[in-house]
Amino acid sequence: MVTRSSMNASAVLGLPLLSLFCLLLTDSSAPADVLPHGGETCAPRMWELEARPQMRLQSVHSPADATGYDVSKYTIRYDVSFTNRTIRGDVTIDATSRKDALRTIDLDFHGFTIGSVTVDGKAAAYQRVSDGYLLRVRLGKSVARARTFSVRVRYSGSPGTSRDGLGFGFTSRGAATFAEPDGAREWFPCKDRPSDKAEYEGFITVPSTMIVASNGALAGTTVSGNATTYNWKETHPIATYLISLAIANYRIIEDSLGALPLRHYAYPDLEAAARQDFSRTPAMIDAFQTKLGVPFPFDKYGHALFDNFGGAMEHQSCTSYGTGLITGDNSLDVVVAHELGHQWFGDFVSPANWKEIWLNEGFATWTEFLWIESAAPGSLRRYMALAEERYISYEARVGRYPLYAPPWQYLFGTTIYEKGGWVVSMLRYLLGDEAFFRGLNDYLEAHAYRNVKTTDLRTVLEAASGRDLSAFFDQWVYGVGYPTYAVSWNSAAVTGGYDVAVRIRQTQTGTPVFTIPLEVEARATGSTPDRRRVDITSADTTIHLTFAFQPSSVVIDPDNKVLGIVSGQ
Repeated sequence: MVTRSSMNASAVLGLPLLSLFCLLLTDSSAPADVLPHGGETCAPRMWELEARPQMRLQSVHSPADATGYDVSKYTIRYDVSFTNRTIRGDVTIDATSRKDALRTIDLDFHGFTIGSVTVDGKAAAYQRVSDGYLLRVRLGKSVARARTFSVRVRYSGSPGTSRDGLGFGFTSRGAATFAEPDGAREWFPCKDRPSDKAEYEGFITVPSTMIVASNGALAGTTVSGNATTYNWKETHPIATYLISLAIANYRIIEDSLGALPLRHYAYPDLEAAARQDFSRTPAMIDAFQTKLGVPFPFDKYGHALFDNFGGAMEHQSCTSYGTGLITGDNSLDVVVAHELGHQWFGDFVSPANWKEIWLNEGFATWTEFLWIESAAPGSLRRYMALAEERYISYEARVGRYPLYAPPWQYLFGTTIYEKGGWVVSMLRYLLGDEAFFRGLNDYLEAHAYRNVKTTDLRTVLEAASGRDLSAFFDQWVYGVGYPTYAVSWNSAAVTGGYDVAVRIRQTQTGTPVFTIPLEVEARATGSTPDRRRVDITSADTTIHLTFAFQPSSVVIDPDNKVLGIVSGQ
């Protein structure tokens, strides 16, 4: 919890705060091999760890009816010309009817010139609708429920990007894709929503001077003249926004954790720096899978660099990592940890829809906390306080909105990241480690390679803890804001000690009353601090506690476990 006096000017004015690691450089409790050395300059933490710095997303075009079919596999053939900066695409979509008589389907697809569309090998009629964002295909027959069919679309042209800059793009060193939340449609026809996960296979043809990094396992390469085709296969279900290509004249950095291969794709001039920055990936994977009780869920992991990009994106089994994040000194390990955390939270279990985005970003931010707890535990509270200040100052500028179903333009706002991470941490505090991690393990295992909703998380945590969490979720996930506490206290001698009356008032407006328990610690010179956990049941709560000594001070939330502001101590 932030105290009024600790809110510095930069936080109040909304200026960028210093990086965690600027603070850690003076932390004598942090192991020397975990934290960076030097410290003359410190890179500021990005407003978002990923590539969407308070991105105000435009409204999205969605299929008029995407419930009529399920996609089982995307086969993407891409022939990339760097000379003309064009592509030839050939995509097959294997699907199953969910209707008794399916005759037409809508695919998300924008741009390019369509050469042909076939259904089960026969030419099909099609039209572009919804301002060119949908491809409507007539199946040429009635497809019964549970029957399969295949749609093949051939197209070509210069790739464009959405109004939000999403899609396939050429860079000064190669090419790459970025599609979250709804940009997959900008480079291949698909059912562009996270709820319909499917297998993916790519056959990507590029000049032989280039290397292609993508999802899953590399099944093989084929050389023809001056071109090489890379065949990538992801047999684990994948959401469309996580399918990715990264193409460049890469150097491959090999690593491993046991039998799990790790491959990082780096530009030649950044190979040494990238090798250092990604060197702690095995330790992070080990820490996460140990705590979560769920092994790393994919066949390989690694990173692929791309330029003109200052963030990172958790593409399944192969995170895209901007060159602006490469420092060569591990000073942005939290970014590596954040994207790795997404492999469990976002990729292994994916949001059922974008209202649930906090289940991705809040948990990935929490895995930053988890990594620091493992690598430099003495620095965890300061790091979380930094995240807390960022959220509070952001909300003062932008306004309040809930974690669940945020306004579309704030889908990737600081509230979702920082408050989301704090809410996960507070669930751990509220339930205790045993119940929390047991519930989290159940959450991941029960929904493996599928989709999740907030209600799924609440259900497993309630089952693991035996507690009713409706109030917590109503206040912290579906509600807005945070508590501000005004604290006062007095003491009186009683038989056997001192009665201390602690009054805790919540002074915030326009938010729920937050009923999360608080820790109260009495302190006095020469006495061991005495800490109690107390229940908060109303906006104005007075608690009477008996201590063996007369306190000189009473501190609320001494270890900063509850998000909020406290004054009067």
